[in-house]
Amino acid sequence: LNADHFYSDANRRIFDSVVQLQQAGRPVDVVSVAGYLRDRERLQQVGGTPYLAQLADATPAVAHVEAHAKTIREKWRLRQLIATCQRFAAEGYGDCGETQAFIDKAEQSVFDIARVPEGSSIVPVKDAINKAFEIMSEAAKRGGRTTGIETGFFSVDGKTSGLHPGDLYIVAGRPGMGKTSYVLNIAANVASPRAGMDAEGQPIEQPGHGVAFFSLEMPREQLAARVLAIEARVDVSRLRSGNMRPDDWNRLTDAAARLGRLPLWLDDTPGLTLLDLRAKVRRLQAEISRGESATGTDKLGLVIIDYLQLMQGRAGVQSREQEISELSRGLKGLAKEMGVPVMALSQLNRSVETRAAKDKRPQLSDLRESGAIEQDADAIFFIYRDEYYFKDSPDQGIAEIIIAKQRNGPTGTCKVRFQSEFTRFDNLAPDEYEFNEYDDFQEFDAAGADPGMGP
Repeated sequence: LNADHFYSDANRRIFDSVVQLQQAGRPVDVVSVAGYLRDRERLQQVGGTPYLAQLADATPAVAHVEAHAKTIREKWRLRQLIATCQRFAAEGYGDCGETQAFIDKAEQSVFDIARVPEGSSIVPVKDAINKAFEIMSEAAKRGGRTTGIETGFFSVDGKTSGLHPGDLYIVAGRPGMGKTSYVLNIAANVASPRAGMDAEGQPIEQPGHGVAFFSLEMPREQLAARVLAIEARVDVSRLRSGNMRPDDWNRLTDAAARLGRLPLWLDDTPGLTLLDLRAKVRRLQAEISRGESATGTDKLGLVIIDYLQLMQGRAGVQSREQEISELSRGLKGLAKEMGVPVMALSQLNRSVETRAAKDKRPQLSDLRESGAIEQDADAIFFIYRDEYYFKDSPDQGIAEIIIAKQRNGPTGTCKVRFQSEFTRFDNLAPDEYEFNEYDDFQEFDAAGADPGMGP
C-alpha cells in the first residue's frame, strides 16, 4: 500500500506523513502526525487536528489491517480501470488510427492494471521454507508419483515429475522429428480423464485438465485430423487420400467421440502476438473458472504454442534475436502470471544437418536464436529419431526425448515408441527399456501410473 492508492488528497498526505515518521523511527500518533504536517504547512490542508483525531477514533481493529489495506488497493485498481476505459472511450470517438492497433493498445492498458501485483513478493525465509515443506510433504503423500501434471510418458514424467505451473517448457527438433505430433499426444493425455480419489478414499474418475493449443503453422482442421489419426491409430496417408478401410471409419468415429468430450481447445490464428495470446488465455481461463466450458474441467492445465518463431513480436524491434528474446521472456511471464505450464515448440538451426559426426543429436547451441530461449526456459526437450538420419539404425521406431536442460531436476534421455504411420508417440514396453530407464519405469509404475497410457 502506498499514498497513491488513496482517493482523498488529504488521506494521501496523511498516509505519506505516517510512512515518513515510521521510516525515521519516530512515534506515530495524532500529535506526531499533526506536528509533521504543521512543520510543512500542510496541517490545515488535510482538515487540521480535528480531522486527524476523527480518523484515529474511527480506526478499525489492528487485527484486520491487511483486509482493510486490500480494500483500499482494490478500489484504487477499479478507479484506474474506470479512468482507462473513459480515456479510450473518448479517443474512440476521435481519430484513433488503425482499429486493431487501437484495440490492442486498450487491451494492453487493461492487462497492465490486471498485472499489478497484489502485494509484496518479499517474504521472510521462514515463510518460504514452510511453503517448501508443504510442497515436499504433498510430494511424499503421493508415494513417488508426479507432483506436476502427467504428460502420459512415464519415462519423461519420472525425470521431470510432470509439468509444473509457472514453468516454461521448450520442445525442439529438426523438421520431420515429430514435434507437433509429440505435443499433440501430450495435449490429449493431459486433457483425458484421470483416476482419482473422493473425500472418502474411493476411486473416482476426474475430468482432465484444460489444454489450449495455439497453432501458428497448421490450420485447426489439419490439427484435428492429426490428433484423430493418433487417437484412432489410422494411417495418416490413408486419412489424407481418403482411401480408407471400413474399420478405419469405425475407429475414427470412436476416437472423435472420445476427443470431443475432452477440454481441449485449438486456435490457428496466424502471426499471434504475446498480447493476443495473453488475452485468449485469460478469456479461456475465466470461462473455465465460471464453469462455462461444458467439459467438466475446473482448471486450465496447459498452454501449447506451435511454434515460437512464428509468433509476431512488437513493432520496432531492432533484431530477430531481440524479438525472440522478448517472446521467450513473455511466454515465461505468461506461465507465471496464469499459473499454468506453458510449452512452446522451437526450431533448430541447420548445424545439426551439417555435423559430420555419426551423432546427429541436437545440442543447446543448435537452438535458433538460442541465448534467450535457453535462459528463459525451465526445461528444454529435444526430439531425436536416429532412424531419420541412418536407415540402418538399430533404433527403428524409437524416438529419444532428450532433456537437455531442467532447472529443477536431472537431464538425460528418455526413449519412447514412435509409430510413423499414425504419427503417434507411445510408451515402450517394459522389456524394451535400458537398465536405468527400467528403474524409472518400475518406480513410476509402482506409484500407480499406467505404462500403456497415451492418447
